[in-house]
Amino acid sequence: MKTYLVIALATISCICYLLTGLTSCASKSVENSAEQQIVSNTINAMGKISTYKLDADLTMAFTYKNTEQPYTSNFTNKWEWQSQRQFNLANSQMKMSMNCGDGVSKFIWDNYVTDGWEYFKNILPQVMPIGSDTWFKIQLGPNNRFFSNEAQIAPLDELFKTAAKITLIGSENLDGSDCYILQVAPSREGISDWIISQQQPQGRTIIPLRHGGLPPVNDYATGYQTSWIRVWVEKDNYLVKKIEISVFFSLDINSISDFKGQMNFSDYNEPVSIEIPPDGLKAPIRE
Repeated sequence: MKTYLVIALATISCICYLLTGLTSCASKSVENSAEQQIVSNTINAMGKISTYKLDADLTMAFTYKNTEQPYTSNFTNKWEWQSQRQFNLANSQMKMSMNCGDGVSKFIWDNYVTDGWEYFKNILPQVMPIGSDTWFKIQLGPNNRFFSNEAQIAPLDELFKTAAKITLIGSENLDGSDCYILQVAPSREGISDWIISQQQPQGRTIIPLRHGGLPPVNDYATGYQTSWIRVWVEKDNYLVKKIEISVFFSLDINSISDFKGQMNFSDYNEPVSIEIPPDGLKAPIRE
């Protein structure tokens, strides 16, 4: 009897040892996968940059369903944002030029951020001639997320960290730089937060509006269907060079059917000078 017990215990010990070894190897394999190493290096590298430029072209298609007057036809539209941005992260400075509209209404503005203030120059071509502009400035509070979200580093980090899966799908040379190509399958919450960061720089502050407004925050995660996200990362320094994104939703009332676009990063750690124009320095304060 003792002999059988000893053999049984020895067998169980061997099985446990093997299972522990296999589990350890599996964990090690995941931790050391090519994708995880690239993502880890990229998050680390992007967290150390001081200056860079970002050009973005994003579009949002949506349908507003009139539930108060069912006999009125639904309204569909597409909104486009085109922006050029420069950042000095070390000094919390930014300059952004934005051109956006839907083909009927058009808005052009410049944003400057420095010394805890946001300076805003607004041009409305449909009501004012080109060259006419309005300036105002806003003091940014200590916990304001405007600068970090507009800089796009924090939202990108969260998209990486919360992704359901990241796959290395190949390599490509972009403008003389050899790049890894990562395909990102985001989590519902991660992609929802990223979309909101594009529309609301202060973060999760979107509220439902009665007429043509954007849906509540939770509706993004609920209505998320699928996405196609690719990120080009430079091999020599692990800095992001390009992002292409296409996200599809299905919402019941105010429906964003898709959100897509491209973002191009450049001029990392190159000198950047951000100066407020004289008219901006005299701008009135808006509460």
